[in-house]
Amino acid sequence: MKKTLLIVAIAGLAMASCAKDRTCTCTLATTSPSGTTTTSQPVVTVIKKVKTSEIKSRCENTTEVTVNTQGQTTTQVNTCSYK
Repeated sequence: MKKTLLIVAIAGLAMASCAKDRTCTCTLATTSPSGTTTTSQPVVTVIKKVKTSEIKSRCENTTEVTVNTQGQTTTQVNTCSYK
């Protein structure tokens, strides 16, 4: 009985330690149709009690390309990293 209780306690601690508060930092770079690129200040978001496997999908890089009615392209690249 003591061995079982010990194993359950260790497993519970191991699972509890996996979910942590993590920090996601993102910077947005926008390139206008004229070719000018502007970069935002980093945006820091704290994501509470998340596992490492989940943070990858919640703090991810994205690229969005839009074309206006004149055929001009604007590109936005959101570059993120997590700790």
